[in-house]
Order: sequence, then C-alpha cells, then structure tokens
Amino acid sequence: MRPDDGALLSLEHVSKDYPPPPPMRVRRFFARFRGLHVEEGFAVDALAGQELDDEEDMADDDPTDLEPLPGQELLCARRVIDDVTLRARAGSVVGLTGPEGAGKTTLLKLVAGIVPPSEGRVMVSGSVAPALTFMALALPAKGHTVKSALPQLGAMVGIPPHLVRSRLDLIADLVDAPGLLKSSTSLMDSPRKREVLLSMALAVEPDILLVDMPIRHDAFGDRCLERIDALLERGGVVISERRDLRLTRLRADRVVALERGRLVDVTGEPASAPRGGEA
Repeated sequence: MRPDDGALLSLEHVSKDYPPPPPMRVRRFFARFRGLHVEEGFAVDALAGQELDDEEDMADDDPTDLEPLPGQELLCARRVIDDVTLRARAGSVVGLTGPEGAGKTTLLKLVAGIVPPSEGRVMVSGSVAPALTFMALALPAKGHTVKSALPQLGAMVGIPPHLVRSRLDLIADLVDAPGLLKSSTSLMDSPRKREVLLSMALAVEPDILLVDMPIRHDAFGDRCLERIDALLERGGVVISERRDLRLTRLRADRVVALERGRLVDVTGEPASAPRGGEA
C-alpha cells in the first residue's frame, strides 16, 4: 500500500504481536537439538520467526517474564511493536535507536514486509531492500556459492531474483573480491557475509534502504557511502538502526527512539557524526 501524503514510507498505528513462547519443559526439550540444522535449502522461517527475529530484543527480558510459576503456563501474546506511527520523506535518513529489547529489528522487518503487522498499516512507495544482520542466518550451511545463494535470499526478502542476478558483478565489485561469486557461503565469516548483504541491497538500487550494519572507515565503507549518497540524491530513504547512532558514519536527518516497542522520542536534530565523517 502506498502513502497518500507524499511520504515514501508511512506507518500508521502499527503493532506487532507474537504468540507466547511454549512451556519451558518444551523449550528445554528442543534445546537439546540446537546443533541440528538443515543442510540443503534455506531457512525461510528464520526470516520471520520470533526467536531469530528477536534474538537481540529478547536478550534484555526479565527471566521472570518468561518463566511461568509452578503449575502455570504463558498464555498471553508478546507485543513487540506497540502503536507506532512514523513517516519518512524522500531524500531523508532516519536514525532508529533504542536499547536491547526495544523492537528495532521487528520494526525494520515490518517495513521490509518480511512480517505483517498485527494492527495498523505499513505503506511504502517504491522498492525496499533490507541489509540486516539476521539475514546472514538464512544463508545455507553448505553446498551453495554466493552466486546461487544471493538470488534466493533476495527472493525471500522481496527482491526479484532476476534483479539480483543482473547485479552480481556489481556486488563483487563493491566487495572488491573478483572470486566472490564462486565462494562457498559456508566458508564466509560473519564480517564478509555482512559486506555481501549490504552490497546486494545497494546494488539493486532500492527506493528504501534498511541497514543495521556498521559502515566502516575503509575503502568498502567509502564505496557504500557513495551509493547511499546517490540513493538519497534520487529521492530515496535510508533507515539506519544502531543502538548508538554515534557509531555510524550515516548522518540522520531525523532520530527516532524506541523503548519496549513504543515510540518514545522523535527529534529533527541530526546525529552527531556527519555523513562520511568520523564517528
């Protein structure tokens, strides 16, 4: 659905609920099988599931909130995003911040269309490309090269596979790794996976870029900033999520803070670090 007020992105009274976690005895039983994983294919549910969705967000939860009293079970859904209204206009950078457990990752998933809202409306005008850290968890364990993996991963987050295939050489250029496309995803470390995911999001030239990865002070970071500046010049929107916005090279035109899923502060003051400058 498209915004009707000139905004490129609009969230109207958006909430997101997740079902209650299973009883602790069930969770402990399945925890024994954590080491098992599917070798072939992709973990589609990893993109939308509550556990991976809120792995960071659940870290701050009080254990008493999750552990039922003897003889009791958790019956209430968990509200991760609570009545958020937000708009972003063309050519702007929105800085999204807040403590662990605030719901930042879930909000970005709602904008990307990876999960649907429980209440309210998410309206976007144009294409959306997420470059989010948790997406690395959906890459296959083995048996795939970057060339075969990226189109499938792009499809799971709404990026047409043919578009990703047409930009594979550009992705390799951004990472500055000529042999990247033939590399096995199982041999890639976490920093390289983040570089590849960010390069894919930038290479498809989206109207809205969602990013929670650090942009380093190196040649790769400089190349990313050049493409982000081009995105903004053509009227795109960037939402940059960091717990501490001073640690990003992106300068926010507007800072939005979340706490326990609610919008607690919106300011027009930019973040302290200028775009392309020192953090």
